[in-house]
Amino acid sequence: MEDAKFADFPREVVWHIFTLAAQSSTSTCKILCLVNSWCYRLLIQYLFTTAILPDSVSIDKFLSVVSPHAKLDGDKTITSLSQGAFQWKPHQPSESVRNLWMLRSHSRIWKMMALCCNAEHIAMEQDSFRLLIGDTPAFRSWLQMPEYQPLIGRRDRPLQMLVVDADTLWNKDILGARKQGHESLPAIDITHICLAAQGSMLYNNRMLNTSHFPRLTHFAIPLYLCGGTFFRARLETQRVALTRLLDNSTLQMLVCILVHSSDKDLAWEWVRDMRRKYTSAYLVEPSGCGLQEEWENEVRGGETVWERATKYTQKVMEAGSPVNT
Repeated sequence: MEDAKFADFPREVVWHIFTLAAQSSTSTCKILCLVNSWCYRLLIQYLFTTAILPDSVSIDKFLSVVSPHAKLDGDKTITSLSQGAFQWKPHQPSESVRNLWMLRSHSRIWKMMALCCNAEHIAMEQDSFRLLIGDTPAFRSWLQMPEYQPLIGRRDRPLQMLVVDADTLWNKDILGARKQGHESLPAIDITHICLAAQGSMLYNNRMLNTSHFPRLTHFAIPLYLCGGTFFRARLETQRVALTRLLDNSTLQMLVCILVHSSDKDLAWEWVRDMRRKYTSAYLVEPSGCGLQEEWENEVRGGETVWERATKYTQKVMEAGSPVNT
């Protein structure tokens, strides 16, 4: 065995060893991708599990890399693996994306969603989100989109979405597409939505309307309180909208994210009152880190906002008056 050469190992074994190494760390994967052409083709997919694209330039670079163009025919190692015991099949890197953070995507949203067909967690801006959920042939015609823009087919995986700059128009139906009987295929697969607002958000029936997301089970929204009698009066005007949302039997969790710690007393009082009838009402404080950092921690296996809300709400229900820290 000491005299065995690397080339003597079955290629399926080599592939398995390299795959485990590539999955162990991003730096190892980068090194292995530089070994030779077939290592690159086998392992490049593992570099794309989580894609962070902060602007339109990075999105264009990403598209130039992942767009189908590589020809695998003629590579003996690739051919051997595809016919071997592991039945390895070549994948485009975009098919390996599970977590996608993209800003300034604009009309690129359709191409990104079509290419990243296996993504499970996606963060985007409100404008892109509204383009996505309004996706119909009539809407594309109105935008004068080129014919080569790919249509987004029905997805095998449900989506967990973060809207990074939401306001009360986050779910506005562009051109009334859904009223015309058209429904966006991506939208019906969205099961989790988290709204991150740049300013205060006043709840109303339209803003809390989730009827066009029939598979939605988890919904998180920021909770901005004003304090004092003004807040109490305003909360009463919003209670109808919140109650209508909580009456949705398919919604398992409505998480209100407490933005200001100074509002903790009122927030605790509110969630205790709501949970007398609605056990799907939850409260949670921010994690304390930036929005992108928090999202990355969650998608890489950290504690999710839903898990934190469950623990925090349990603490609220069991404790007395909160102590602001």
